[in-house]
Amino acid sequence: MQIPHDLAVHFPVPTLVIYGDHLRAQCYLVGNDAMEDLDGISVPRTYLTDRETAGGNGTGMAHPNEPHHAEQERQKRFVEQIAETIDDAIMSGSAERVFLALPADIAHALRAALSTELNDKILREVHADVLKESPVDALHRFF
Repeated sequence: MQIPHDLAVHFPVPTLVIYGDHLRAQCYLVGNDAMEDLDGISVPRTYLTDRETAGGNGTGMAHPNEPHHAEQERQKRFVEQIAETIDDAIMSGSAERVFLALPADIAHALRAALSTELNDKILREVHADVLKESPVDALHRFF
C-alpha cells in the first residue's frame, strides 16, 4: 500500500514497523512510499478445562498461581516471537531499523529479550495499542 509523501520522507531506508497489543502484533515493512503487510504474530490465551483446574493439586481446586503462570508463559512466548521477527528482518537485511507501537510492559519485555545490537535498531517507540487504527494512520503516531 502507498503511504502519503509527508510520511514517506521519514522512511528513506527499509523499516520494520510493529503494532501490537497483549495478544497479537502486526508487522509491516515500510520504505520510501510503500508499506508492505508482513505476517502477524499471535499467541492466544489458553483456558484450562474444569477437569484441569480441579485436579492439579489434589485439593479439587486450582492452584491460585496456575492461571497467572500460564499467562506469563504465553506472554513470554509472544515477546520471543516478536524478538525473532526483529532479528530475522535486521539480520537478513530486509530492514535497517525498527519502530514499535506496543503496550509499555510488552515493549519493556521485548527490549529485555533483544541483544544490545538489536535494541540499537529500535529508533521509535510508542506505548499505545494502535491495532484498531489504519496502518497508515498509526504511522503518524511516530512523528
